[in-house]
Amino acid sequence: MGHVPVMKKEVIHYLIWDYSGTYVDCTLGDGMHSKAILKEITPQGGTVIGIDRDSRAISTAKSNLKDYMESIKICKRRFSDLSSELPCGDKGTYHGFLFDLGLNSSRLREPSSGFSYLEDGPLDMRMSPEERITASQLVNSLPEKELADLLYKYSDERHSRKIARAIVRARQSEPIETTFRLRDIIFKVIKGPYRLKSVSRCFQALRISVNNEIEELVDGLSTAFRCMLNGGRLVVISYHSIEDRIVKNFIRDRRLTKNSEAGRFFKILTPKPVQPLSDEVDINPAARSAKLRAAELVVVNGD
Repeated sequence: MGHVPVMKKEVIHYLIWDYSGTYVDCTLGDGMHSKAILKEITPQGGTVIGIDRDSRAISTAKSNLKDYMESIKICKRRFSDLSSELPCGDKGTYHGFLFDLGLNSSRLREPSSGFSYLEDGPLDMRMSPEERITASQLVNSLPEKELADLLYKYSDERHSRKIARAIVRARQSEPIETTFRLRDIIFKVIKGPYRLKSVSRCFQALRISVNNEIEELVDGLSTAFRCMLNGGRLVVISYHSIEDRIVKNFIRDRRLTKNSEAGRFFKILTPKPVQPLSDEVDINPAARSAKLRAAELVVVNGD
């Protein structure tokens, strides 16, 4: 089974408000969210701009979206490059932005990508082959304290210092170059029922660092906030607490209040994050940790 778009119905519900509008899918991936959006809006002349940093994902998306190519523009960009691809006037241009921050399940199953501790492969973790730093370079070069800080900062792993110490000790005899070797090093120092959770957190932290995901996310959200029309929608699906906290705070810090003066603000549409129904999780277990937050842009004039 190919990649399954998470909370497809919820995305459509919160994102689309003008069926003739232009929507930006900032995480195009295999194109399945975009396909669902296009199915809704193309009868009324709506269009999508699809963005992804991975040329391999873009190739797959073009195949999946072959019936909608006249209504979608596909671009290879990072979140931090969005502003150069999406010119927008003072009043904004676009009707909505979607960010699905989950890692594409088809990429997870590729041993060569190095994302998963369930498959043995090179310790890579780059979302795009053009990225310069690999996870292997990080675990083999960072000083112990920096490595421990990285593991804790990007995953809240409470055993980060113990794990970093074990990694530094292991790499002295031989470089750590594969996913299974890193997994086994962590297994040796973390015992009990939560050892897989520790491995998962460490892989997550390395992936976030390799791809500069936190800084990229903030840049992408900032561009969306600046480029949306009055009434535009922001929809973000996150999969771990660090991302969700950033999205929550970004929206909250710009929320509309009774004391708001002239400017651009968010009306929060999801006071609590929306989570997938149990039926969806049964079909697509990868959706179980997903949280969707949505907000509407409100422009308050000074006159």
